[in-house]
Amino acid sequence: MSWFCHDPPFVFFHNPRTAGTSMIKTLRAQCDLRPYHAGVEVENYVADHSTDVHRDCRDYPTIAAVRNPFQRELSHYLWHRRHVAAGHPVQLAARFMLFPAYMDFMHRTNLRYYDDFHARMFGLQSRFFLRVGVTHTVRYENLQADFAGVTGRLFGKPVPLGHSSDTRSPAYCLQDHYDDETMELVQLYAGADFIKYGYDPNVLPKEK
Repeated sequence: MSWFCHDPPFVFFHNPRTAGTSMIKTLRAQCDLRPYHAGVEVENYVADHSTDVHRDCRDYPTIAAVRNPFQRELSHYLWHRRHVAAGHPVQLAARFMLFPAYMDFMHRTNLRYYDDFHARMFGLQSRFFLRVGVTHTVRYENLQADFAGVTGRLFGKPVPLGHSSDTRSPAYCLQDHYDDETMELVQLYAGADFIKYGYDPNVLPKEK
């Protein structure tokens, strides 16, 4: 979902599984950052990943984070394994399947589009930001430095990024979860993200 602040003026887009919750928490400690959902300002966080923008903020600078698609897909899987809702097919699949089987199942059944929330959560990052021009991009692999640069421009001094224990995944090694077929699925599905953000589709990152 989008968050906005009038002083200093900016809009933050929460791209799932890119440390967005940690960035929101840190930004809210520095300014009056408010959530915006379905065309209205709301008091509390709403489970939504849209790019709706407050009508008074359409000329504001925009901030969003991006992440290597290999990391982001696995992070989705691990998040769903830890958050099992009663009868929810995506989370049940993650709970009872290893990652390669889960990815194959998700693509064959189109479960990533099970509902509007998951369609946005699993959506391509390049498509997610298609309707808006992101003026400040934070790259997950350079998270602390990029966030410090953005907050330095916003607040006049860099702000260290804290972490949210509610959404942070345990440490993992991508090579322990990916096989050749699963890499090919992500390469096909997220091809536009690899190209737009300059990630190598043939190389798994060595770290989380």
